[in-house]
Amino acid sequence: MRAGKACRAWAPVRAGLAQFGLLVAVSVCGAAGAAAQPALQLDDTGSEPRYIQVDDQLFDAAVFEAGVDVQGQLRVQPRTAAPADSSNVERFLAFDNITFGGWDYGVVPVEFDASVTPTQRAMFMRICQAWGRNAPITCIERTSQSGFLSVQKQSSASVPSTCFSTVGQFRRLTRVVINLGDNCWADSVVFHELGHALGFQHEHQRPDRDTYLSVNLDVVPDNARYAFALLNLRDPLGPYDFLSVMHYSAGAFSSTPGTPSMVPREGYMSYATSMGTSREPTGLDHEAMANLYRVPMRRLSFTAPLQGARTQFSRTDFLDAMERLHAFYASRMGLQRDGGLSIGGGPDFLGIATWIFDVYLAARSRGFSSEQSFQMVAADITRTDEWRGKHPGESPLARPGFTPVVSFDRQEFLQVLQQLDAFYRSPEGLQRPNGLSIAGGPDFLGIAAWLFDVYLNQRLSGASPNVAWTRVTDAIRATDEWKARH
Repeated sequence: MRAGKACRAWAPVRAGLAQFGLLVAVSVCGAAGAAAQPALQLDDTGSEPRYIQVDDQLFDAAVFEAGVDVQGQLRVQPRTAAPADSSNVERFLAFDNITFGGWDYGVVPVEFDASVTPTQRAMFMRICQAWGRNAPITCIERTSQSGFLSVQKQSSASVPSTCFSTVGQFRRLTRVVINLGDNCWADSVVFHELGHALGFQHEHQRPDRDTYLSVNLDVVPDNARYAFALLNLRDPLGPYDFLSVMHYSAGAFSSTPGTPSMVPREGYMSYATSMGTSREPTGLDHEAMANLYRVPMRRLSFTAPLQGARTQFSRTDFLDAMERLHAFYASRMGLQRDGGLSIGGGPDFLGIATWIFDVYLAARSRGFSSEQSFQMVAADITRTDEWRGKHPGESPLARPGFTPVVSFDRQEFLQVLQQLDAFYRSPEGLQRPNGLSIAGGPDFLGIAAWLFDVYLNQRLSGASPNVAWTRVTDAIRATDEWKARH
């Protein structure tokens, strides 16, 4: 939500949010004397992550320990506690050590709720493209990714505006939410909420905020004070930007007309009326976004594995790796392929076999973490002719050498991928006309389930390629989908 020229009213939004499993902090912005609302609503239902909602920002509840005091005020203490004598903790909330959670290589798979109109979808994608002016950010339509941005359009007759977003991709292989109700479809609001979805918090909540302005809590309702909580980021901030599209206006949440809630300090009074009024990102916004998203392509900092050698692997591990590879193929930092891991409407089996089996599997077996292992995949891709041709003048990344514990012939897994695709299409198989493709993208879950859960672990247990393949087809025949077709 953007509190710009007019501060939009917020009221309890429990009804529309329960399906997200939200831990909801509800703020109120209205006329003096407006009834106070509870600051915290906890809903543990559902299997999706719970969130803490601070104004229009959704944070992963797992980061915080939360509760409600006897006055109904929100009390959130970070797991890494702030100093006991911190004036910020005493004055209002302080959230400590919140790490930037960007989308892998700037690629955001987007899925729109059916209620979002074609015009609104085009607007959303246009604004995402605009956020990518300096930063390598690309919004793509979701195919079968488990990690994606879900654009919702929930509204309520009693709530003029329900504009809020998860802050970044706080964990992979997870649906994260941005909600743009009926009153949220103005460019400035979509820019602001998408800024959150890409990983930005509010500018006026950064830890050095008090150097530049003072907050007049006397005009802020008690149950809205968390909207001025300081967020202690562990990532570079850049210069303070009063004009940022992520900054609120001087009168945000003020219950006294004409009396600002935020006042610039001496030397910055020229921003008294202009702060928080931008309709689009400023140059500093674009610089900050670019700085955050170019971090993955900087020099690798590790030289040794973090874990012990392994010979057993999980489906989730390789599902994550494939979705990251798909993103890197599509990324402006990567191979810049419009279809990502798809070629001619089908999966790029050679790419999967080369990078996931030759490099990722080998690195994981040696004991490198999943993050280290994928960074090595990306480093190897930057040494290909294709990457060099698309990034003239840029230096490829170097990575440490190692001896894998597990190593297979790439050709074996390439053949199995092709067999699996054929079995998905065949009359005796799943009878899917597009094989291992879903909506033009690879069936990541199908590949992870049958190739890694079954085939790879069978081979690691000593089974021959023929026996391992038989185990795959037996497992598929045990699924409800196969039984329904036969």
